[in-house]
Amino acid sequence: DLRAQIAANEKGVQELLSMCEYFGLDVVQAYMGHVKANAEEAVRRVISVLKDGCYRYRLDNGGVIRVAVRVDTEGRSAIVDFTGTSEQLDNNFNAPSAITMAAVLYVFRTLVDSDIPLNDGCLKPLSIILPEGSMLRPHYPAAVVAGNVETSMCIV
Repeated sequence: DLRAQIAANEKGVQELLSMCEYFGLDVVQAYMGHVKANAEEAVRRVISVLKDGCYRYRLDNGGVIRVAVRVDTEGRSAIVDFTGTSEQLDNNFNAPSAITMAAVLYVFRTLVDSDIPLNDGCLKPLSIILPEGSMLRPHYPAAVVAGNVETSMCIV
C-alpha cells in the first residue's frame, strides 16, 4: 500500500530529525558510519574464509544464470561476476540490476554470523559485474516482473 510506505518514510524522517535534535547531527552521522563500517567488516570476515567458485543455473524457460565468485582473501574482498548469463529474455524473467544487487547483498548478509542491520556497508567489499543487456541487467523496456521474484530466487 503506497500510503503505508509514505507513512513509514515520514516516520523515519521524524525519528532521524528527533535523533539529530537530541544528539546532534555529527553524532548521528558518526554512528551511521560505525554501523556501515561494522557491516563491512563482518562481510570481510566472511569473505576471508570463502573459496573461489563458478556456478551455472538453467531456468525452466531456457535462460541461464552464470556466476563466478573470485575471492581475494588478502584484501578480504570478492568479485561476483555474472558474465556468461543469458542475454535479455523475450519473456518477463529479466531482473533489473537493483534486484540482482539486492539478491547478492542478501546472500552475503546471510553468511554473516552476527546480528548486524542490512545496509550499504555489506556491499563495500564486493565488486559485482552485471553484463549490460543480459537478463540480469536488461535494456528498457524489457519485461521484468518475474525477475523480481522468480529470477532473484535463482540467484540466491
